[in-house]
Amino acid sequence: MSEHGELRGVLEALLFASDEPLPASRVAKLLELTDRGVTEGTTQLSEEYAHEERGVQLGGAPRDGEVYVRTGFHSARDA
Repeated sequence: MSEHGELRGVLEALLFASDEPLPASRVAKLLELTDRGVTEGTTQLSEEYAHEERGVQLGGAPRDGEVYVRTGFHSARDA
């Protein structure tokens, strides 16, 4: 697995498993990375989600790590 792919997977797992937004500084400390590295990783994830039209999107500033149901999918979530 590539380093980028591994980081992406770890970031994704942390964001989905957390019950509250995770600041980049906290994720950086957990993963022993820089804040910038985490922000770049979440920005890439956000861009991938948008490009692939996934059912979720990252919201707020990239450093906030908030996961939202993508606009247009709320009716499925609320069913």
